[in-house]
Amino acid sequence: MPGFKKSSAIERVNVVLRYPIIENNIDSFAVVEHLFKVPNTREREEYNRRLTQVKGRKVLITTSDANFYLWNSCILSVKGYDDLPVSSNGEGDTRTWRNYFTDDTCRQHINDAVNAMMEKISSEEGEAEKNSVPSSAPSSGSM
Repeated sequence: MPGFKKSSAIERVNVVLRYPIIENNIDSFAVVEHLFKVPNTREREEYNRRLTQVKGRKVLITTSDANFYLWNSCILSVKGYDDLPVSSNGEGDTRTWRNYFTDDTCRQHINDAVNAMMEKISSEEGEAEKNSVPSSAPSSGSM
């Protein structure tokens, strides 16, 4: 099994989501994609800080604010939104479409996309950890 190399660490996470729609009185699904850069340590710490709030002796989980922060910090592109504003060159970019994602429907898409991204990252990190051999572990040939 190969060891870790910085050059092989994941840098981007693509999240594909399906949402039910009605088009021409026919039930169907729309497929949307959110491409993220992997959050750095500072972004993850801020995400975790926003995720939990302490009110007196209660800890409150506030996923929407935390997810919106992380989405804004890490989003690289989105696809599959037919009414998404585009820039003058015909491409979508964060400067021209961030305001599109402020209503309740799109905020739910943001929640779903960030949750899926974090699940993918955790899954890949967990898989890498599970498959790694601790440096203090004896090799299979020594005992």
